[in-house]
Amino acid sequence: MAVQMTGLGSGDYAEIVDCLLLGAAVCAETSPQLCAYRQRLADQIGDALDTLPDRRRTETVPAAVPTAA
Repeated sequence: MAVQMTGLGSGDYAEIVDCLLLGAAVCAETSPQLCAYRQRLADQIGDALDTLPDRRRTETVPAAVPTAA
């Protein structure tokens, strides 16, 4: 399944992953199943982000426009 999300930056997605991991740690003792689910979800999102191209490496510099001599 694919999900398309717009309007968020990479920092926003990192914040989502961090919150899932924090939520997993909070419930680790009281609800191991929920903890495992949150960790797995955070890992899946992180792995998906790792597959995206790095914008800094994929940006192109416009070619110089030749001038009339």
